[in-house]
Amino acid sequence: MIRRLIILLLIVGCSTEPEDCAGVVNGDSLQDMCGYCDNDSSNDCVQDCNGEWGGTAVEDECGKCGGDNSTCTDDNTLNSYQLEDINSSSSSFGETLSHNTFSGKVILYYFPLSDTWSLCKNRFDSLNELFLEYGGDNGDIKIIGVGKNDGNTIYTVAEDTVLPYVKETDDYNLRNELGVVDRDVYFYNTIGTFIEKINLTSEFNKMQIESIINGILNEIP
Repeated sequence: MIRRLIILLLIVGCSTEPEDCAGVVNGDSLQDMCGYCDNDSSNDCVQDCNGEWGGTAVEDECGKCGGDNSTCTDDNTLNSYQLEDINSSSSSFGETLSHNTFSGKVILYYFPLSDTWSLCKNRFDSLNELFLEYGGDNGDIKIIGVGKNDGNTIYTVAEDTVLPYVKETDDYNLRNELGVVDRDVYFYNTIGTFIEKINLTSEFNKMQIESIINGILNEIP
């Protein structure tokens, strides 16, 4: 009797039936590249954009793996200029600004004909009022005035406003980069992509500007 039991145990113990990763004979569970074992292929781990199995890195809007949308430099975005805010009434006075400084906000750039021309001053004042209506520095938009690289040190256009005002340099000439016409306003969304431009030579159409801003804001998830 004992001999028969030993033979039976040997037969069972020497079974050649395959087991899956869960130890089930003839089972259908498989181990994925991350070491997880189950029979559901839909949850198998995959490689992220860095080639790491089960990683979480994804490409940003600029196509950079693990990026933060700050490196976009295609035809619809600004290169990373470095210009000083010279408006003493601005909260960023004296700081070196770049396009990425205002990431997360709708950005408007105003390009006046002159730092001292009365019509340009009137337009910048209207933009300043609009900025304050949208919450000022605590709101969702930022408006920057961009003066020409003309050596002028008088910029009355920015007086009595809280908007940043910068002057172009030989290294950073946004007018040439973008093909700007005097009194243009360029609109960018929260990740720095160009959306639209208008010109304020003939009139300041507040409703049109608000419509563009609100359209951009409404697209934010």
